Amino acid sequence: MWYYVKDGRKVGPISDAAMVGLVLSGKVGRQTKVWTPYQKDWCAFEQSSLFLRMSSVRSSRHLVQLDKITHVFRALMVVLVVCLGYQIFFQNETLDSYSSFLTVSNAVDRLEVSLLCAENAMLNRLISLIIFGLFVATAVCGFKWMKSAATVSKLISKRFPYSVAMATWSFFIPILNLIVPYGIVMHTFASSMKGRRFGVWHFTLVFMWGVFWFASLAFLFASTYLIPSKCPSELIVPFYHAKIFVSSVYAIAVLITLAIVSAIYSYQRNYLKHFTR
Repeated sequence: MWYYVKDGRKVGPISDAAMVGLVLSGKVGRQTKVWTPYQKDWCAFEQSSLFLRMSSVRSSRHLVQLDKITHVFRALMVVLVVCLGYQIFFQNETLDSYSSFLTVSNAVDRLEVSLLCAENAMLNRLISLIIFGLFVATAVCGFKWMKSAATVSKLISKRFPYSVAMATWSFFIPILNLIVPYGIVMHTFASSMKGRRFGVWHFTLVFMWGVFWFASLAFLFASTYLIPSKCPSELIVPFYHAKIFVSSVYAIAVLITLAIVSAIYSYQRNYLKHFTR
């Protein structure tokens, strides 16, 4: 049985279930004074045994959800980076084949090089389709991961300035997704480090992510709408250099995202495990 203080008056006794209901409705806050016959003195609710039990249940649920979504999200990003590496490889191969085509004069050799160029181009188109599918799957998974991470961040720190909806949807709102995500990642990282100092390494990692996040979105837009799918022979070399550059920036952005997700996951998991022991 529990008693609590409301407007200077003692209210109770009430059952554990009723107390949980008051907490969930907001009528009993963390600083509300509570007492049960199992404790000597009155204390703030956040110091009570019931709060610890509730935190354990919530933390256990959040931990299971965070584990599942983070493992899938990181696996998708690893596969995406591998596919981007293959794309860069095939783009370089096509560029080398074209250079060989310009140097050979024999008709048979030219035909062989042309067939090789066509094969590399076909493989490049295939890997591009796979990358697009992986990008969609990774974006959906990232949406769910950000929702889970923001929820835990609000649980860990009262100073987390974003709502879960804002932290999640801002990544998909045009124009806004070039600016706001940097702040969200910075605050998510900082709030996840309960009791730790936000160091130079963390700041550098988040800053690099901000730069490459912006650049990868800008270059992906440029490669889709500004770089033509076909070009004159005299522009093939700069065309493929541009494609390789875009793919490289994209891959770096994914790798930095992978590092940040792993770091946030590690800090949040350690915090949640504290309540589930």
